[in-house]
Amino acid sequence: MLVQNRDAVFGRGSISLAGGFSSLSASGWTAKDLLYLDLVDVEAMMLYRCSLTMSKDFLSGSYNAYDAQGRSWSGTLQGSRRAMDQ
Repeated sequence: MLVQNRDAVFGRGSISLAGGFSSLSASGWTAKDLLYLDLVDVEAMMLYRCSLTMSKDFLSGSYNAYDAQGRSWSGTLQGSRRAMDQ
C-alpha cells in the first residue's frame, strides 16, 4: 500500500522473488507524471531505486537494485494502481 500526501509518497508492501515473498518499505516523491520510489527490503538488505511513469491506473518504468555485498543490477517493472478500501 502506498500513500500520497502532496508530492510525498510512502508505504509498505511485499515483493515476490524466486518463489518467496519479502516485506518492503517505500519512500519517494512525484513530479508531474513521474514517480521516484525507493523500495527497501530490510531482511535481505536490498534497495530498489525506481523511476516510474504514472497514468491513471498504470505504472511502468525502470529500477536499479543494490545489495549489501556491493552488487547492482537493473531492470524494468510495471504495475497497477487502485484506490484504498475505506
